Amino acid sequence: MAIPKASPAQRRHAGVPDLRALEIFVAVCDASSMVLAAERLGLSQSAMVGDGENDLELIRAAGLGIAMGNAPDSVKQAADLVVRRVEECGLEQALDMLRQLHMDG
Repeated sequence: MAIPKASPAQRRHAGVPDLRALEIFVAVCDASSMVLAAERLGLSQSAMVGDGENDLELIRAAGLGIAMGNAPDSVKQAADLVVRRVEECGLEQALDMLRQLHMDG
């Protein structure tokens, strides 16, 4: 499975920090795809960041579910962590937290 690399311009997009520090960044659409991708990539941990009801399945299935601050209450309640709103660079906060957990672990 080929994983596309983000260009420097993509990494500098507002609210998205430099993704080079993350080992793997994979987009999947359901829990079974997430489990399969993790197995094929040899990952022992997974995380999901979401902001809508359509993200609930993955947030619940991930090892670490993260809800954006603008997510509905049902998503926030299902998540392990809640970060700032999208427009307040919540994704950057989530990725920084994941990077820190990776370095501490």
